Amino acid sequence: MKTILQKYGRAVPVFFILSLIPLLVRMYAYDPGLSAYSWYPAGESVSYDFFLYFKAVSVCLVSLIMLSLLLRDLFSDTAPEDIKDAVRQYLPLILYFLFVLLSGLFSRERRFAFLGTMEVFEPVPVLLSYGILFWYGFHICREEGSVRRFLAAGSMGAACLCLTCFLQFLNRDPFRQEAVKRLITPASFHESLSSLAFTFPDHIAYGSFYNTNQLIQYFCFLIPICLALLFWKPSRLPLKAFCASLTLFSILALASAYSKTGLVVMLITGLFSLSFFLRTKRDLVRIGLPALAVLSCLLLFFALRFEGFGSLLRRFAGEKEASSARRITAFSTLKDSVLLTIDGSDLSIAFEDNQDGTIALTLTDEAGNELEEYPGLSCIPVLFHDRVCLDLRADGIELTVTKDPAEGYWYYAPSGKWVSAHAMERASFFPEDFLTGRGRLWNNILPRLKSVLLLGRGANCFLFFYPQDDWLQKAYAGEETMLDVKAHSLYLQQFTENGALALLAFLAALLHYLLQSFRLYRRKDVLDRSSLLSLTGFAIFLGVAAYLLSGFTVDSSVCTAPVFWLLFGAGQAINRLLR
Repeated sequence: MKTILQKYGRAVPVFFILSLIPLLVRMYAYDPGLSAYSWYPAGESVSYDFFLYFKAVSVCLVSLIMLSLLLRDLFSDTAPEDIKDAVRQYLPLILYFLFVLLSGLFSRERRFAFLGTMEVFEPVPVLLSYGILFWYGFHICREEGSVRRFLAAGSMGAACLCLTCFLQFLNRDPFRQEAVKRLITPASFHESLSSLAFTFPDHIAYGSFYNTNQLIQYFCFLIPICLALLFWKPSRLPLKAFCASLTLFSILALASAYSKTGLVVMLITGLFSLSFFLRTKRDLVRIGLPALAVLSCLLLFFALRFEGFGSLLRRFAGEKEASSARRITAFSTLKDSVLLTIDGSDLSIAFEDNQDGTIALTLTDEAGNELEEYPGLSCIPVLFHDRVCLDLRADGIELTVTKDPAEGYWYYAPSGKWVSAHAMERASFFPEDFLTGRGRLWNNILPRLKSVLLLGRGANCFLFFYPQDDWLQKAYAGEETMLDVKAHSLYLQQFTENGALALLAFLAALLHYLLQSFRLYRRKDVLDRSSLLSLTGFAIFLGVAAYLLSGFTVDSSVCTAPVFWLLFGAGQAINRLLR
């Protein structure tokens, strides 16, 4: 029994990370604690989470078990050399996690940096847990038998997730069944089960994740590993059938999600993987050129279908973006007036309540000239919330302002609060519709990066870094009440939350692994179909590369990041065994 525990016991935490935690879905009601912020909707005190909070808590708990096992080995008389190697070789990762901790400690929103909130739940303790996962993955894969147990630990979760995706593809979503709803909600909510409805469209696979982008990141690892086991010569028919089924279900899930990001990532990864098998001119002609032509055409097709890709090409060609035709480009409330930048000129607007039912309106252009009216601009007096207000309407935008005798002008924000509005600094590098609206988001981020060169705003604190009070741009985008809680890019997320130095350390560690793997698997004597270690290591290398490629448009998430960090460590350990 002791031998069995020694042999399989270390795979139990891996089983939790790869199989159980990704499937965990449970309702969590909480107060985000954001009511004091002007951009947070008034009257909203309770939010609900199903896919993130309990995954985050579970990752932290499992990582503590892993840490205890690692420390026991580290301080034993026979401390394995691989643990010490992980510390020596991955100094950049140690620096990365140090900057994560410092950014959280010195954050102005320290509470949120360490506890998490609002649709993210990836605070400092979770990020530090990822370091333990990497270290454990590096430690546990010490020979082929341990790699087999490692893969077996993730097989059940992969099968369950693929089955869930397949049922969702068939519009038989398990999470819409009453029995499952009872399992994922507390007893106090059972009388209201009919009100629980997930917003995913019919026939869209999302598995047990917060959105389909996170499913893409999971498949970045699952598909290469399944294909590697399919090509493994000693594998038997049941294993081949199992891996073929998982691959098919994964592809169906990607297709059902209409994920152009996932398809482009898989195409680029497939094209990249071909280079490792084209060792002769004959291989290049017979396999490489046809595959390159097909994959390139598919890649071009999907790239051109990305929202905003055509606008970006036109931008580089010198054409002006359609959004530049917006008449109002800035809006701010001052002590003595409201300032609109309209048609490229500053227009000052002020009014006085004469207490006799009339309003004295003053329009002044940037030269100081008073105007009777301005073309296309309506200034309508209204009584709103027992206040005399002015409705400013132009270019399809409506702005309601009022005047406080002591404090000046205020704007009634979509959050339901009276706020002071100010002009926003933004870049114009990306078309605003680029990659499903990411262009607008990134243009707002770029000018603010100079404030996080040393330390970031803190883990989970992008919500506070981003200008949530850019009311004018949100009005044009039709997203007046939406909060931007994610950067929609792994690298911008690292930059804004943990700082530029943390991002550089993160990239240095990854670049070291990618270059090491590329050199290793290009060798003819290493990439061998009869070697499980070789094929698994190569598959993890491709998975890491695909995950990082998806990171250009997808954030880190507690749904899939634990899988990445654990496999990243395992991949490095396998490389060490093969060298």
